[in-house]
Amino acid sequence: VDAAEAATVAPAPGPGDPARDRWLAELTAGLDHAAAGRWAAATDVLRPLFAAARIADGDDEDLLPNLAVAAMHLGDDEVGADYHGRMLARARDSGAMVLVLYALTRLAAGDVVTGQWATAEARASEALALGEETGQPVLAAMPRATLLLLAALRGDDAAYDALLPAVEPALAGEPVGTLGGMLRDVVRWARALRTPDPAAAHRHLAAMSYGPLVRSAGVDRVEAALRAGETAAAEAWAAGLAGFAGATGQAWAAA
Repeated sequence: VDAAEAATVAPAPGPGDPARDRWLAELTAGLDHAAAGRWAAATDVLRPLFAAARIADGDDEDLLPNLAVAAMHLGDDEVGADYHGRMLARARDSGAMVLVLYALTRLAAGDVVTGQWATAEARASEALALGEETGQPVLAAMPRATLLLLAALRGDDAAYDALLPAVEPALAGEPVGTLGGMLRDVVRWARALRTPDPAAAHRHLAAMSYGPLVRSAGVDRVEAALRAGETAAAEAWAAGLAGFAGATGQAWAAA
């Protein structure tokens, strides 16, 4: 969506329109900037929005998950966890199991990259069990992939070898909807960590395409490229991460 299309989807609200309309317009504009890699502009729009759009009862099922997605794209793990946590609490209270599964899956993904591995394992395991018990194989695929990545990060060969065959059907043609890009990239990251071949690890990581995961795996991507002798790729990836850090002020990216 370019800027003109974004304005058509969410026209600028008038002075008398509700705050929610303004938030939706700002959210659309911020996501448009993020999709184009205009990180300074995205930050300028989204960071004040995160501060303003505190939905006390967590009742807006359209706005809340998309604010959480915007936080993921901006690399703001704390804000993303806050919004997904609100979704989870409300879904548990209302008995909306599919939303519980969705929120647990997104929270677990955030826990992995922030180093909260025990919490990630607990949440992904609960989401996987819910997906299987409710007959939601598409939604079960992502928490299973998260557990695969955790096994790879921990060097747990037995768990990794047991999980990979269970993940592969979702990669071989089963429809996984909007989670497809995330799922493939999580598995690519896990495979790269477990292969002893630097060139193969680099190929897996170079194929990643989902922005938040590409940046989360940034250190591993640069290291794999250097080990494989792909110095130009390493320099380009490091420069991209540095530009993101400079525009967003994210300390993890700067480090």
